[in-house]
Amino acid sequence: MKPRSGGPRLARLAIACVLVALVAGRLGGCAKRPPADPPDVLLVTFDTLRSDRWGTTGDPVARTPWVDRIARTGEVYPEARAAAPVTLPSHTTILTGVPPVVHGVRDNGIFRLPERARTVAEAFRDAGYATGAAVSAFPLAARFGLDRGFDHYDAFLGGDDEAADAHLRERSADVTVTRVLRWLDGARAPEAARPLFLWVHFFDPHAPYRPPFPWDRAPLDAYRGEIAHADREFGVLLHALERRRGRERLVLVTSDHGEGLGEHGESTHGVLAHLATLRVPIALRGPGVMASIRLDPVASGSIPATLLAYAGIDASTLPDAAPPLAESVGSAILGETLYPWFNHGWRGSRVVELDGWRLVENADLRLFEPATDPAELHDLAAARPDVVRSLRDRLEEEWERERERAWPAEERALSPDEIDALQALGYAGGGTASAEPDDGFRSGANAWDRVRDQDRTNAAITLLEAGNLPAATSAFEALVRDDPGNRMAWQYLGSTLLRGGDAEGACRALERALSLGPNPDTVWFDLADAEIARRRPAAAEEALRGALGANPSSVAARVRLATLLAERGEVDAALALAQEAIENRPRAVGALALAAGLCRRLGRMDEARGYWRRIVELEPEGAAARAARAELETNP
Repeated sequence: MKPRSGGPRLARLAIACVLVALVAGRLGGCAKRPPADPPDVLLVTFDTLRSDRWGTTGDPVARTPWVDRIARTGEVYPEARAAAPVTLPSHTTILTGVPPVVHGVRDNGIFRLPERARTVAEAFRDAGYATGAAVSAFPLAARFGLDRGFDHYDAFLGGDDEAADAHLRERSADVTVTRVLRWLDGARAPEAARPLFLWVHFFDPHAPYRPPFPWDRAPLDAYRGEIAHADREFGVLLHALERRRGRERLVLVTSDHGEGLGEHGESTHGVLAHLATLRVPIALRGPGVMASIRLDPVASGSIPATLLAYAGIDASTLPDAAPPLAESVGSAILGETLYPWFNHGWRGSRVVELDGWRLVENADLRLFEPATDPAELHDLAAARPDVVRSLRDRLEEEWERERERAWPAEERALSPDEIDALQALGYAGGGTASAEPDDGFRSGANAWDRVRDQDRTNAAITLLEAGNLPAATSAFEALVRDDPGNRMAWQYLGSTLLRGGDAEGACRALERALSLGPNPDTVWFDLADAEIARRRPAAAEEALRGALGANPSSVAARVRLATLLAERGEVDAALALAQEAIENRPRAVGALALAAGLCRRLGRMDEARGYWRRIVELEPEGAAARAARAELETNP
């Protein structure tokens, strides 16, 4: 791949010149002093924001005046490194201060923050802060555990229950900011007398890029347009906080990961571990922060300790976290991605960066020198085997040290709604956690060789969602022909064949997916549908019980199995399953409606009315509530 206009050396020089111009004549470094009065603390994470897409980091066409305002008068780290190029693992590091190998959250959807974990929100809350968060996409839903320590955690994406949230997947920055301001103005607003720690997450720069007006008509590409929209809403938030709260404010702005934009064959992110997707910016401003620029690489895991230090809170309240940013310069930086392993069966990547060198490990080892080659176009492994050996030894040493203090991981299977949500956002979302996630670094196809198949997979899923079944079928057939061990491709071939009416072919493809390793319960659901289409109810029941095995807490599996049992007259057994589903998710309107209907069939009208009333409470304006009201009027 050819370097972009001007070459990588010139690009880095441009970044440095812009940053130097911003703070020319001012003293560098940082001077942390305990504030006289605890400041409000605002943490803002822009999803999928490359470090080279701010005006202050060298992008001449960027429209980012509000983040640039923070950078002009604050501390800037344009060469920060994300822990992983995936939303949930990276944000977990930002909130806990430890890498994925320690916190155990290795991919979206199938992991949950362990009970042993302690977050920066808990540290602020224990120090007397009110805590609030507003996130803008499904991968950060409360069910994955990042709500820990927050008094208020707004992950509502629309709809009436968790299933609806999963389908709606994301919300734009303006909606998120509006909801934050509504909370600050509402009856449950934090007390003015207490300092506030607020985390706000903007998802807009994430693919697919659909900038709203006026950015859809601005002389910007769609990716930059979405960044500009999120930046404008960041400005709205800053202005509103200044008017509503009189305290001094510490603001830290960063990103969870970057975006490939075609570099190294990766259009989006997740599969590879190059700087295109792991380099992120950090800028902070507030009491005690002096204008400074640090071009040395630092890890995003230092964010929690940095926030606590500037707020005057003892770092020992978050004992496992990395030291603050200014104190971590020169340390070895680890990175990883297991996204390809969990979703495609391809090998994951590990990274170590130290002393100006960056070693990326997949099926082979590649060595880069970011200072002279920021686009990582030149692999120096063959020319510098001594550096490769040294860094490989350091990688193993650091990895083992982190594994020794790892928290026990909590994994979970994905429901169909959750998988739909992840796929709509560009994540495969097809895998489940293995007993030993690090196995994904030792086996599987070379991710560098397979990265373009990620685009092929996404394109095939787009065809399927658009209803172009013949084209989708051909695309998935080509994928499994080229990569017979790709579990996810077999899964979606089966789903496509099922929608096209080929139940027998769907069964073959889905059974092949199941033979290739752990699968989400959606594969079992599709298999059940295929068996029902083949008029094999016993096989369908077996598949639904397989779904329960894949996800023992699954509400959808219980509801579908209960429906199947009720259809053949096993009403008591069906009701027991529906009640288990309600116990697992009390807001599951579908399970409540099913239980009400089954109680009516059994003549247990008091129980049925209780379920209908609950539906009306949960969903007063929805279709289920209208049906429940009609039942209550008929059966008072």
